[in-house]
Amino acid sequence: MLKPSTVVLIDGPKGDEALKLALKLLKRDEVAAAFVHDLHRNTLHRDLGELLFNYTYFSDDEIFVEKFSHLDDSCWEVLGDDWAPYLRKGEEIESYASTFGVFFNGDQPIDPLREDNYRKFLQWHECDLQSHVKSAIKARLPF
Repeated sequence: MLKPSTVVLIDGPKGDEALKLALKLLKRDEVAAAFVHDLHRNTLHRDLGELLFNYTYFSDDEIFVEKFSHLDDSCWEVLGDDWAPYLRKGEEIESYASTFGVFFNGDQPIDPLREDNYRKFLQWHECDLQSHVKSAIKARLPF
């Protein structure tokens, strides 16, 4: 079903599976960009997104938030005290809201992926480690 200049939004699966799907899609010439939901600052999957893709943008960018956050004002009123800028389910977060990571397909022959990190990610993911173990060893990985 992919056609030239397709843009894909991934709001599930989450985590590793979302990044794997975005990686797979961006290997296709027809896919211009992949949006992945819930990639907040200073989280494992945000860090991986920044390492795996050459062309990235995140919706918690300060200039973007400054310019467009007013569009959310009525949403915060409806959602109540548990959801607000820099607050999700009552917990403080470092991102403005439910942040999207946007990964763009590069102009050929430039690959949208950082191939060396991509191979390491696939090897790491194939180990099928539990998420708490992945977090504990993240600092020791070579990427």
